[in-house]
Amino acid sequence: MRLGQVCVSLAAAALMTLLVWQGVTVLRERWRLAALDSFVHARWWGNPSPATLPSSLTDWRPGNSDGRRWAGYSQALVMAANTRTAGRFHLLYAAAATEKSLSLTPAQPAAWARLALLRLNLGANDKALAALRLSWRTGPAMRGLAWARSQLALYLWPVLPDADRRAAISDIRQVWRQAASAALPYPRQALVRFAHGAVRLDAVREALPKGEHALLDKRIQSVLMEAASAS
Repeated sequence: MRLGQVCVSLAAAALMTLLVWQGVTVLRERWRLAALDSFVHARWWGNPSPATLPSSLTDWRPGNSDGRRWAGYSQALVMAANTRTAGRFHLLYAAAATEKSLSLTPAQPAAWARLALLRLNLGANDKALAALRLSWRTGPAMRGLAWARSQLALYLWPVLPDADRRAAISDIRQVWRQAASAALPYPRQALVRFAHGAVRLDAVREALPKGEHALLDKRIQSVLMEAASAS
């Protein structure tokens, strides 16, 4: 065999090895992402199995260039943190993964909202507001995010500038009028219950049209009765 043929054969073999290695890497990541997705959906729908996320998955890192895989990874870390006692360490870990995701793929309103929640839990309120603002900017009208962002906005209500309050009001009104779902069976009751616990009932009243205030008062009375019966 000539030297040129040998070089071509070696180059082809090297390329084939690289392609196989990349293929195995992709398949491994897809398998791990499937496990992450299974865990996230089980936790979201209240399914007790799987109850915890295997450490072999939380120790794994997605491919460095795929922002949406990092977003799924960070979501799983957030949910896994709820099943552990480590607390702040896992919140920091999840926040770092979310920031990595957003540095690669910024147009992810759900990931920005998740980062806002993580930063709130870490006591970084100014940074939380900045992340929430970017969630509104990248996804201003998203039904699936309205409830999560309403809670974040109500918590931050005293420091919300007017432009952010307008975005928050849009989400609060969306929650108020949305139909019941498996994730949120009683949207109005949930909104009033959260606002009562956060001492933000006045903010909800401010957000809703005046024509809804009578119904809001009924919901408030119902929540107050719940609280009284529980105490």
